[in-house]
Amino acid sequence: SSRRRHTRYISVTGVQTCALPIYKLTVFLRDGSFNHVGLPYPMERVEAQCELTEKGIKIDNLQGSQGVSNVRMHGSIVGENDYNLYLHCNPLELDEKLHQLFVKRNWSIWEKLNPAGAIKLSLLISRSAASAKPSYQVSIEPLSAQLHPSFFDYALTNITGRVSAKPGIVTIENLTSQQGGGQIILQGEFSRNAEGRDCKLDIKTTDLDIDDKLYHALCEKILRNSSSPLLKKLNLTGKLDTDINLTGKIRGQDINSWDFEVRAALGEGHADAPVPTEDIFAKITGQGTYDHITGGSSFNGKLLEAKMLAKSRELSQ
Repeated sequence: SSRRRHTRYISVTGVQTCALPIYKLTVFLRDGSFNHVGLPYPMERVEAQCELTEKGIKIDNLQGSQGVSNVRMHGSIVGENDYNLYLHCNPLELDEKLHQLFVKRNWSIWEKLNPAGAIKLSLLISRSAASAKPSYQVSIEPLSAQLHPSFFDYALTNITGRVSAKPGIVTIENLTSQQGGGQIILQGEFSRNAEGRDCKLDIKTTDLDIDDKLYHALCEKILRNSSSPLLKKLNLTGKLDTDINLTGKIRGQDINSWDFEVRAALGEGHADAPVPTEDIFAKITGQGTYDHITGGSSFNGKLLEAKMLAKSRELSQ
């Protein structure tokens, strides 16, 4: 539904024939409002320029705002099953009203990622016939956004990059989180086909501080399959460089497995156990598998290089 507050100009032309009438209605709108069940909230301060003809509706420009969020739209609507609509939001605030839209649609991705801040959103929705499925293209660029995944208790802050989606595939392009002097970079592709889903994800870190939050998050994941008390007492700190390549196959309820390769280097390290150790430098490489259904995992690693000071004595390999 929409409500017109002020119409600046309306122009109507038309020709009556023995067939359907030919006409063109041009509408200019300003200081209006617009609401729809598919929107998380009504748009205010709406300005629009539209053309209505016997062939359909052409939206040359529709723009409005709600709080700090700004929305622009253009495109055409020929009929219920024939349309092309372009939506641009810059910025789009990731607030509770938007969250509730995800809740109503039963989209669980919000709870999995817990986003906050603002993004730039571009969306194309199109359909050419009743027999065709609606198509879409989405592009998301973080502006001042952060994520706090429910499956890994560590906040990704100051995020830049891009996430794009179209039917059957989601792509992550240089999604980078600045963490003090270090950074975390994610790249990947998640696709869906008749057999299930295939996933590829590369995770890189450079000069990432192993602080209490990161260490405890890592231990929480590791300790699910380890009862070693050493990890709890280690209190490892330092700078972490990693290159992790993950590939996953999801096939219904039967297969949900991940293969991974890891290359990691620790510098400026310090540990409290089993004895106080400092100036730790180490490089490792390895590969493994993880079965999300059974919780079983395996890892084969190799220590490439290591040196440290333990009780003022230099140790190396």
